[in-house]
Amino acid sequence: MLSKNNYKEKLQKMKLKKDRFSIRKFTVGAASVLIGFTFMGAVNSQEVKADTKPVSPEPSPAANEDKGEQKQSDAGAVQAEAETVDPNAHVETERVETQDNQAANVQTATDKENTLKVNSNVDTSAITTEAAKEEKTEASTNLDNERTFKRTINVELPKGRHYADGSNKQSIQQSVQFGRTANIDQTTGKVVSYDNWKAANNEGTDIPANKWDPRDVSLPGYTAKAKTADGQNYDLINGTVVPGVKFDANKLDQYKDLQNKVINITYKANEVKRTIDFVNKDNETKVVGHQSVLGLTGTSAKYSLDGDADGKNKLNVPEGWESTYRAITIPFNGDASDNDPVKIPVVLQIISDPKDPHL
Repeated sequence: MLSKNNYKEKLQKMKLKKDRFSIRKFTVGAASVLIGFTFMGAVNSQEVKADTKPVSPEPSPAANEDKGEQKQSDAGAVQAEAETVDPNAHVETERVETQDNQAANVQTATDKENTLKVNSNVDTSAITTEAAKEEKTEASTNLDNERTFKRTINVELPKGRHYADGSNKQSIQQSVQFGRTANIDQTTGKVVSYDNWKAANNEGTDIPANKWDPRDVSLPGYTAKAKTADGQNYDLINGTVVPGVKFDANKLDQYKDLQNKVINITYKANEVKRTIDFVNKDNETKVVGHQSVLGLTGTSAKYSLDGDADGKNKLNVPEGWESTYRAITIPFNGDASDNDPVKIPVVLQIISDPKDPHL
């Protein structure tokens, strides 16, 4: 059994003793550490109380007196211990809360950093992937595995001429298409090599459509004029036929200027010569005179006995004969009908002599 002084000394030593705990960040969080600290503080308080209890089953009167004093001292010590522990516990609690807040802030910052890194990685990956797709798509769209050579012949008939549908314009389309197989690297999407060019077949046949057929644009009584879309003259065969073109599959590069050829056809009226036959009215098979006249295809001219104001287009009736027509209009058709003569009936001219006794 300890004396009163020894017991106080022990309590004094116990008062100076302080347990130190540091906050560690565990996966369970800083709050769990605080709860553990609270339990440990409770255990220490129980141990202090257990040490201060007297262990004497048969106390003497002096012991009872000492025991009374001891109880008072014990109560004071416990109260002092409680006063000593509570401020420390409060300080430690504040320290735990502060460190817990700091840990939470650090965790939040770390989460933000991780989130940014993830987003950055995702964005970068997406950009890289999209760039690769665009490059592959661009490589695919830049394939040189098809070539089409198209020629358009636009024909405009002169005034007064028209097609069966009533229009005077026609557009003739001619097209030749070549193709070849492109061997593509599946990883990069780039072309490794090409096979040879081949012409597409005519529809429903096995015959390659590798040429433009010649096109006859002749029009009787007119001269065809051909020009390209940029106004350059285009040569026709004999002035009437747009030449054909046969494409060599091994030399397609030399036909680049024919990939979209436009030829415009217009017409100029030709000068037409016609013949007037003056025939005997009583016998039209008997021609007594001729006269040649000129005009442009698609036009007509009026001829008369007196002619026009300039003295032109006058009928030259043979001497001794009189025309039964004072005027006639002659057409210039520009076709075979122009070869037929224009017949004008005439009669013998009667001359009266006032000195003739028989008159």
